[in-house]
This record gives sequence, C-alpha cells and structure tokens, in this order.
Amino acid sequence: MNKKKFLIISAAPHQTSFTHTIVDTICEQLKDTGNSYEHIDLYNHEQQSFLTLNEDNDHIALQKKENWHNKILNAEILVFVYPIWR
Repeated sequence: MNKKKFLIISAAPHQTSFTHTIVDTICEQLKDTGNSYEHIDLYNHEQQSFLTLNEDNDHIALQKKENWHNKILNAEILVFVYPIWR
C-alpha cells in the first residue's frame, strides 16, 4: 500500500473537545498504518502568530506564511477537523 503525507488542520477552542478526540484518533490511525502526518491546531497561538498587523514583523510574517504554504503544497492529503454548531 502507498504511504501518504497528510496535513491535519484543526480548529477547536477546547483541548477536551470532541474535535480534539477525532484528531487524536486520526493521528493514531495514520501512525498505525505507517503514513506520515503533521497536525496544525489553529487555536495554538504560536502557529497563527503571523496573523498580525504589526509591520515591524513583516519579514517574519512572510517567512511563516511561506512555511504554511509549503506545508500545504507538500501534503498529499489535507484533512480539516472542526466543530459544527447548530
């Protein structure tokens, strides 16, 4: 079986949420099947620190944006996990 590179992008404010349980399960399954993956949690403030209007950090923000762009381009499969409220 062909191993794939997954990029999992999640967004849920509470670490004990069902969304995080789903992400953990996906990561376990990918690990067990030998696929590679990276998980990006959009509520992790370090990971979204480039979302700023501070012009002093423009070169840093650009580097971070390019890094995210490359992660998306290098992934073979994108997985989005987020809560849906009704």
